[in-house]
Amino acid sequence: MTIMKASHILVKDEATAKAIIDYLKKHPTEPNAFELLAQKYSICPSKAKGGDLGVFNDGDMVPEFEAAVLKLKNGEITQAPVKTQFGYHVIKRTA
Repeated sequence: MTIMKASHILVKDEATAKAIIDYLKKHPTEPNAFELLAQKYSICPSKAKGGDLGVFNDGDMVPEFEAAVLKLKNGEITQAPVKTQFGYHVIKRTA
């Protein structure tokens, strides 16, 4: 069993997700950029916590989301939006 921890920014359209990823790539040292963008743009209730989803195990998340998290190293952000039935995610692995 793999234990993961991640944050995400969930938006309705791919263009918005790509714009968020582009911003994060251009401002890699901006403090709390991911969390602030989550609070501003995410449509998920986790936005109140800067997108923090906490700890989860294999099978707790939809397969597309989980597969994307497993490919990331701690601190990395997805380089392309991850599409699920909920919308488009920008994901950051936090542990």
